[in-house]
Amino acid sequence: MNKVIDLKKLLLSILNIIIYIFISDLLILGISIIIKKIPFLNIFLFKNILLLIPSLIILGTLIWLNKGLFKDKYNKFKKDFNKNKNFIFSNYIAGLIAMMVLNNIIAIFTQNMAVNEELNRQALKVLPIYSLVTVVFTGPICEEIAFRGSFKAAIKNKYVYYILTSFLFGFIHVVFNGDFIYTLPYGALGFFLARIYYETDNIYNSIFIHAMHNTLCVLTILFL
Repeated sequence: MNKVIDLKKLLLSILNIIIYIFISDLLILGISIIIKKIPFLNIFLFKNILLLIPSLIILGTLIWLNKGLFKDKYNKFKKDFNKNKNFIFSNYIAGLIAMMVLNNIIAIFTQNMAVNEELNRQALKVLPIYSLVTVVFTGPICEEIAFRGSFKAAIKNKYVYYILTSFLFGFIHVVFNGDFIYTLPYGALGFFLARIYYETDNIYNSIFIHAMHNTLCVLTILFL
């Protein structure tokens, strides 16, 4: 077991998830209480901006804790992108197809879309600025750090890494909503995002694809 998992580095990975999920929720709850207590902060623009504060704090914290993931990687990302682009986009397309197929199969039996997707649609209507920034920018960076970046150093076997990180990525998207069957489609996309990061060894590649995917989802919700 010790040959497969570095327990010390695994603890950092777990800490990243705790910060991203639970500390973030506590900060958002605190900001929400402040907004309710001070009426003028409940104005559309103020509310959107104030709710972004926790996301930006969490983003900065995760980047600081995992700065080794980013060191000297951006220039390498730009330099090697043309060489890696076929691998990156082919894996993304494979993940997207797997996700869509699984979503459609599940929809046949449930007659419903994933609760997480419904919540995203509602948030885009009620809190568009907050939603756009978190879905397209802060979310992809934080999730790539929390669910893929730090786990690579902790898990030595790439197949264990693929399976564990894709499960965690899928599970965390549904655990608070209860529609656990949707772990499968989210996990399928997560599997291929994990491949992109692991094989290119550059967190910017999976962040780029993740952000692109979320942007396409937002555009689909807004215009289709």
